[in-house]
Amino acid sequence: MFHFGNGFPNRFSGEARTIASGAIEVSPYWHQCDAVMPETFGNFCVFGDNRSREVAVIGDSHSMEIFWKMSDGLGKRPYALQAFAWHGRPPFTDPTARGDSMGCGYFRDKSKTYILDNARIGTVVFLANLPSYFDCTVKKHCLGSYENGPSYVRAQGTPDSTNLMNKDIDAYIAAGKKVIIMYPIPEMKWNVPWYMTSRLRFSQSLDETAVPFGLHKARAQKAIAFIDQEGRKPYVTTVNPVDPLCSRGAKSHCVGQINGVPLYYDQGHLNGTGANMVAGQIFSILDSQARDGL
Repeated sequence: MFHFGNGFPNRFSGEARTIASGAIEVSPYWHQCDAVMPETFGNFCVFGDNRSREVAVIGDSHSMEIFWKMSDGLGKRPYALQAFAWHGRPPFTDPTARGDSMGCGYFRDKSKTYILDNARIGTVVFLANLPSYFDCTVKKHCLGSYENGPSYVRAQGTPDSTNLMNKDIDAYIAAGKKVIIMYPIPEMKWNVPWYMTSRLRFSQSLDETAVPFGLHKARAQKAIAFIDQEGRKPYVTTVNPVDPLCSRGAKSHCVGQINGVPLYYDQGHLNGTGANMVAGQIFSILDSQARDGL
């Protein structure tokens, strides 16, 4: 017997409740920090003590849960976090996307200028689903809304997306900033909580909630190559969600759940539990930088 709550079948079992909880474990900062053009960036979506040093977190929707878990875990760390997020849009400036005073192109342009001019911001972190912008010329590599090939995805006559992001990274380095770039988050084949619920309903193993590592590499190959290249630059550090989410070896795969706990709230976005793993990786880098003066 199933009863439905929040759109999910719910039995009187801890397993089903755990899965359903994972589907709604999302950032409380979406309306506050995402796709908002503030009058001033001075105190916009800043968490922590920003009297000394700040970390700028630039991203799309894939950054929101990671930023949430990082802000929750700040504690008494000697730096603040500031989000510069716009869902469904690339994390870099694009001259062809300017003009709309309320749109993403304008936001990216103005926030880049703010970050470059702000001496307190010592590190810039890029958290975005880069395959949607770099690998999207092959439709099977794209998330839904990108399949129509928006202007920033290598449309004919526009600059290559990798060149645009490369220019932004070089500009931040030239301004004396350190840069951290996140490799792509493995994308699952299905909405993870729904898939787990279906398997639970038919008494099937949840261990199959995974995709081959090779499939992830194929989807994200251009983004991975780009980050490999950028990571060789001075003052650039990379962080790879593959480390906590994927196994290595002959049957390597990337998991969507651990011990019955979903790590995604849909097909491609980490929920709070999954995001916490990546947040820990980034904190390790930021804490090391802080000890060296950020």
